[in-house]
Amino acid sequence: MIEIVAALVCDGNGHVLLVRKRGTAFFLQPGGKREPGESDLDALARELREELGASIVAGSAKHLGMFEAPAANEPGR
Repeated sequence: MIEIVAALVCDGNGHVLLVRKRGTAFFLQPGGKREPGESDLDALARELREELGASIVAGSAKHLGMFEAPAANEPGR
Protein backbone atom coordinates (compact mmCIF):
# COMPACT_ATOMS: atom_id res chain seq x y z
CA MET A 1 0.00 0.00 0.00
CA ILE A 2 1.15 3.52 -0.81
CA GLU A 3 -0.17 6.38 1.33
CA ILE A 4 -0.25 9.84 -0.21
CA VAL A 5 -1.69 13.27 0.45
CA ALA A 6 -3.37 15.23 -2.33
CA ALA A 7 -4.79 18.72 -2.71
CA LEU A 8 -8.08 19.63 -4.32
CA VAL A 9 -7.25 23.14 -5.54
CA CYS A 10 -10.26 25.02 -6.95
CA ASP A 11 -10.72 28.57 -8.16
CA GLY A 12 -13.82 30.76 -7.95
CA ASN A 13 -15.03 29.51 -11.35
CA GLY A 14 -15.05 25.84 -10.35
CA HIS A 15 -11.82 24.99 -12.19
CA VAL A 16 -9.70 22.27 -10.57
CA LEU A 17 -5.90 22.16 -10.76
CA LEU A 18 -4.40 18.90 -12.03
CA VAL A 19 -0.76 18.02 -12.66
CA ARG A 20 1.02 15.38 -14.73
CA LYS A 21 4.44 13.93 -14.06
CA ARG A 22 6.80 14.15 -17.01
CA GLY A 23 6.59 11.03 -19.18
CA THR A 24 3.25 9.81 -17.77
CA ALA A 25 -0.26 9.74 -19.19
CA PHE A 26 -2.35 10.45 -16.07
CA PHE A 27 -3.41 13.83 -14.71
CA LEU A 28 -3.56 13.88 -10.91
CA GLN A 29 -4.23 16.18 -8.03
CA PRO A 30 -1.00 17.73 -6.74
CA GLY A 31 0.49 15.95 -3.76
CA GLY A 32 2.67 12.98 -2.96
CA LYS A 33 4.04 10.57 -0.40
CA ARG A 34 4.47 11.52 3.24
CA GLU A 35 8.00 11.41 4.69
CA PRO A 36 8.51 9.61 8.03
CA GLY A 37 7.07 11.65 10.91
CA GLU A 38 5.32 14.18 8.66
CA SER A 39 1.73 15.17 9.30
CA ASP A 40 -0.70 15.19 6.38
CA LEU A 41 -0.70 19.00 6.26
CA ASP A 42 3.10 19.27 6.48
CA ALA A 43 3.49 16.69 3.69
CA LEU A 44 0.97 18.49 1.52
CA ALA A 45 2.64 21.86 2.07
CA ARG A 46 6.03 20.37 1.19
CA GLU A 47 4.72 18.65 -1.95
CA LEU A 48 2.95 21.80 -3.19
CA ARG A 49 6.12 23.81 -2.60
CA GLU A 50 8.32 21.22 -4.38
CA GLU A 51 5.97 20.53 -7.30
CA LEU A 52 4.45 23.93 -7.93
CA GLY A 53 6.36 26.53 -5.95
CA ALA A 54 3.04 27.23 -4.20
CA SER A 55 2.07 27.53 -0.55
CA ILE A 56 -1.09 26.81 1.40
CA VAL A 57 -3.02 29.87 2.59
CA ALA A 58 -3.22 29.58 6.39
CA GLY A 59 -6.55 28.12 7.48
CA SER A 60 -7.67 27.20 3.95
CA ALA A 61 -6.90 23.45 4.06
CA LYS A 62 -9.76 21.11 4.96
CA HIS A 63 -9.60 17.34 5.38
CA LEU A 64 -12.00 15.81 2.83
CA GLY A 65 -11.55 12.14 3.68
CA MET A 66 -9.52 9.01 3.10
CA PHE A 67 -9.92 7.06 -0.13
CA GLU A 68 -8.55 3.86 -1.70
CA ALA A 69 -7.81 3.34 -5.38
CA PRO A 70 -5.26 1.69 -7.66
CA ALA A 71 -2.10 3.81 -7.75
CA ALA A 72 -1.48 5.77 -10.94
CA ASN A 73 2.09 5.61 -12.24
CA GLU A 74 2.94 2.81 -9.74
CA PRO A 75 2.40 -0.48 -11.64
CA GLY A 76 0.92 -3.24 -9.51
CA ARG A 77 0.08 -1.03 -6.55
